[in-house]
Amino acid sequence: VSTMPVREALRRLEAQGLVSFTSNKRIVITKITYEELKEYYWIRIPLECKAFERNILKLQNGEISRLKELHDLMGGEGIDSNQWVCLNKEFHMILYGANGSPVLKGVLDLLWSKTTVYLNLYAKSGWGVETANASHSRIIEALERNDKASGVKELRKHLMSGITVVGPLLNKL
Repeated sequence: VSTMPVREALRRLEAQGLVSFTSNKRIVITKITYEELKEYYWIRIPLECKAFERNILKLQNGEISRLKELHDLMGGEGIDSNQWVCLNKEFHMILYGANGSPVLKGVLDLLWSKTTVYLNLYAKSGWGVETANASHSRIIEALERNDKASGVKELRKHLMSGITVVGPLLNKL
C-alpha cells in the first residue's frame, strides 16, 4: 500500500476525532472520559428516540424481518464482541430509517464513531449483551404491535444502559 491512502485514512480518522497526531509525528488513539461519554449519549438518546419515533410506523415487513434476523444473529452461539457491535449498529440504523436520510445517517455515524469503541466493552460484558438482546426483543414486539410509545420508551431505556454498563468500565481504564 502506498503512503497516500494510509495518510488519507489517518486524516479521516483525525477529522472524526478518533486519532490525533502528536508533535513528534506519533499517532495516538483518542480516548474519551466518562463525562464525554455521557455527553455523547445526552445527544444520542433524544436524537435516536426522535428518529425512531418518526420512522416506527414507516418500517416495512422486510425491515422488521431483517431486525428479527439481526436479533437472532446477535444472540447466536459463538458471536464475538466485534460482530455483535456491527450487527447492533445495523439493527439501530434500520430502526431510525437512517439509510433513507443522508443527513441523519451522517450525524448518527459521527456520534456512533465516537462511542463504538466503548460499545465493545459493553459487548464484552455478558450482562450488557443479554440486556441489550432482551431490549431488542421488546422493541421488535412493540413494532409488531404498532405501539409507538412502548417502543420509544424501551429504546430510551436500552440506550441508557450503554452508559450504565460502560461508565464504570471506562472509569477503570
